[in-house]
Amino acid sequence: HHHHHHTSSSLHHHCHHHHTLTFTPQMLAKNTTTSPPPPPAAAAYPPYWGTPTTTHNECESDYTVSPYVGEFMNTISNAMFIFVSLYGIVTTLCLRRSLSVSTRRRVLMMWSSIALVGICSGIYHLVLHFLWLDSGMICIALVCMSYHYLTPLNKTTPQTKLHTILLLSAGGLSIVLLSTVIFRATPTAWPSYMFAFGLAGWSIGRRVFLTYRWNPNNFPKVLVVLSLSLTLLGPLLMALDEMYCSLHWSFSYPYFHAFWHVVAAVLF
Repeated sequence: HHHHHHTSSSLHHHCHHHHTLTFTPQMLAKNTTTSPPPPPAAAAYPPYWGTPTTTHNECESDYTVSPYVGEFMNTISNAMFIFVSLYGIVTTLCLRRSLSVSTRRRVLMMWSSIALVGICSGIYHLVLHFLWLDSGMICIALVCMSYHYLTPLNKTTPQTKLHTILLLSAGGLSIVLLSTVIFRATPTAWPSYMFAFGLAGWSIGRRVFLTYRWNPNNFPKVLVVLSLSLTLLGPLLMALDEMYCSLHWSFSYPYFHAFWHVVAAVLF
């Protein structure tokens, strides 16, 4: 009888112990259902260009439209840079008689560097390889330098001249930093990208300011406000793509980065 009592009490203890073990995972499972939905699963097609080597992937899913296109919307949105560039090149050539050779060369260099941004960025989003991401950033730095190269140094105040030389030097430094990243000195990658983007924002803001100061009648204030608003909107769209990817998927719009391409092209 004593032995039976001992067995039943240990059985009761065992059941109670078992109950507490099964209860805890249920609680954990209940808590995990409140987390944001993950992005859709993996690629629909095998990547034709090989496994992506980029250390930085945007919100849009990879290889979901074609085995030849890594991020479809992010790739085709780069066409906007090329359209803008072609418009600028054709306009400049149409006006060639009213522009000096030096001015024409500077302006054509600027439009060509904008086309390079679209080409390098488009190839990057197509193949998702690290080298092309970095090449696109170098092209952005080239655009910045071409913007400052537009400033006629012999016709400006000493302050503007100094500011222009400093910004040209910053553009050169940015290209050097980005070039070291290509040779896999990756610790400098993220600071180099931030430096290039910061330089781009400053360069565009300064170009808007100088254009307004030199041609107030041909450059209405509404255009100044629009340009500066787009300068702020671009980085915001990139940040949204980076930080709130799971939120985008909840309303099926993972294309903020592609939208940024369009905004940046219009701004250029």
